[in-house]
Amino acid sequence: ALSTAGIPPQFSGQPGCKTEEELQVGVYRHFKKKVAYWECTQLGVPATLRFCPNDKGFLESAKACVPWVEWYWTPTVAPPSSP
Repeated sequence: ALSTAGIPPQFSGQPGCKTEEELQVGVYRHFKKKVAYWECTQLGVPATLRFCPNDKGFLESAKACVPWVEWYWTPTVAPPSSP
């Protein structure tokens, strides 16, 4: 049986929300799903998965869901902490 224990949590981009910086930034892109993002709302509580409306994708540079015509690919950057 395969184990997921060896896969680092950063794989999905989920922040651990362990730093003040993460709370100030608030949202981080999901590494695999263009329509999803992570939201930090409380220090020490791992980020919550959120989804954009059907006609939008999450744009890291805007820190928001944008219409697909405005969306473009950006390199993934690991958040300051992970769960």
